[in-house]
Amino acid sequence: MSNFKVISSGLNLRSSPVVSPDNQVVDSDNNKVVLPKGQIVTRIGSEPASEKWWKVRTIVNGNTLEGFVSKSFLAASTKFSFPQPDNSIIGNNLDLWATFYYIPEVDDNPNGVDLLDISGNKLGVKLADRDWCNAALEGTVSVRTADGKVKTFNFAGVGATSQVDCRPFFPNLTTIEKTNKSRFAISKGKFGEGVNGLKLVPYRSIAVDRTDIAIGTVIYIPSARGIKVILPSGETDTHDGYFLAADVGGAIKDHHIDVFIGVADTNPFPFVKSVNTAIFEAFIITSDSIIDKLKAAHIA
Repeated sequence: MSNFKVISSGLNLRSSPVVSPDNQVVDSDNNKVVLPKGQIVTRIGSEPASEKWWKVRTIVNGNTLEGFVSKSFLAASTKFSFPQPDNSIIGNNLDLWATFYYIPEVDDNPNGVDLLDISGNKLGVKLADRDWCNAALEGTVSVRTADGKVKTFNFAGVGATSQVDCRPFFPNLTTIEKTNKSRFAISKGKFGEGVNGLKLVPYRSIAVDRTDIAIGTVIYIPSARGIKVILPSGETDTHDGYFLAADVGGAIKDHHIDVFIGVADTNPFPFVKSVNTAIFEAFIITSDSIIDKLKAAHIA
């Protein structure tokens, strides 16, 4: 099975491929639903690739639908292209709750506070107090400099002294003393770095408690599948439900995961409610192929 993306402004999902001798649909009453541009469908039929009409499966408003579409309005999907898992690749089930984190995009502020490396050396950019604290909390920051360049900095550890008092911005944060002492380093990844040499990928990476979920584990969250996400490029895609444990966090303990959403600051996932009572079901994926592909995406 392969995944494809709808590339037209709308594509009819039909109950049957009723076609005329010239391969055109003649029954206009068999439409099930109109699929929007960007919708992900999984090809499930056995029709030859040369056939115009393909049988597909897709999720619309949480409902799984099957039908036929014209392949001329589809393109191969590579970002979120894994099929719905079957029992052969599903391992242990998990009961989790989730928060989310992102990369603040801010401007270099000549009157602000220096970002320092772990040795206390200046990294060449300054941030306003709130921006500095957001960077310290999220663990990564994207800074636009005066010459128009964008530099990404990643959390590198905790220094000996505080630079900013972040309590006015995060009055309930239990790790505030460490946050105030945050130190940074230039990131090797466009969207920051996780652990074990893994680079963060928007809507793919999650931070975990590694004593509960090993780094490199692939997790499938059914309620993420079919959710529309807006990528950093501005392109809309439909999530396939798969995530990689690629990061950790001081506040991430036990069955708590933190979902990385890149430069967006609005959470698109309904299962992420940021309260520990909002439990949802997830599954560990055992497919070596899927694990290898997701790890490769976090190394490239």
